[in-house]
Amino acid sequence: MREQLVEQWSLDPGTEVVPAGPHLEIHRWAGHTGGPPIRLIVTDDDLRTFAEDLDMEDLAAVWPGRDRVWTALALLSVWVEETLATQPWPRELRLVDGELVVTA
Repeated sequence: MREQLVEQWSLDPGTEVVPAGPHLEIHRWAGHTGGPPIRLIVTDDDLRTFAEDLDMEDLAAVWPGRDRVWTALALLSVWVEETLATQPWPRELRLVDGELVVTA
């Protein structure tokens, strides 16, 4: 699922996300950079669990007709966007128990 995440996010030409060993690195988000790449700590298992735990009924109002995986990756994208819009450029983000957390 990490590969799908990179592919989906890379559709935005202003966003650069690359695999970097056990994590992903966000070099640019929606045309913005704020420092060194952000480490996004997320595993395939984290993403699978996140997708399985979503309330698809509620999210269908936002993204009708989308499957669970696409919806999970889109929701995570919104969370990254909100985090970067409301806080200084972090060094690390982590998906923990279904929430995006700034860890460094």
